[in-house]
Amino acid sequence: MLPWNFNQSLMSGFWDSVTAPFQDWLNQYPVLLWLAGHPLWLLGTIVLTLFLLAGLLRAVASLTEKLWLTLLRFPILLFQWLWQGTFFLLSRPFAPKSPIAQAALPSSSDRLAELLDRLEALRKEQDELLQEVKSIVSTQRRTK
Repeated sequence: MLPWNFNQSLMSGFWDSVTAPFQDWLNQYPVLLWLAGHPLWLLGTIVLTLFLLAGLLRAVASLTEKLWLTLLRFPILLFQWLWQGTFFLLSRPFAPKSPIAQAALPSSSDRLAELLDRLEALRKEQDELLQEVKSIVSTQRRTK
């Protein structure tokens, strides 16, 4: 049997070799040592970290979902784009010629004159309605 001193020194050496890296790590990061001494702050930090990681995971999941949906929709959108482009190119020879289409549109000065005439007519109608309102109000005052 080994002497008690030798057994204790063997255990002490083993314990020191196991805890030395951990002690070095705590010496490099004193905030962790402080958190080890304050368990409520440590618990709050762990909960905050878990919430932040959960949010990060949700954001990554949403991003990957949108990426997959875009990738799955891409062939359909490509086919739709090709179909519309083909339809546009085939219908173009049968489209009306531009001089006829331009002749049908009134010029901007004609349109401006038409709008000014219409505004003048509306102003006259407004004046007539105001005169009628004034006459009704004056007759009501006389009857009272």
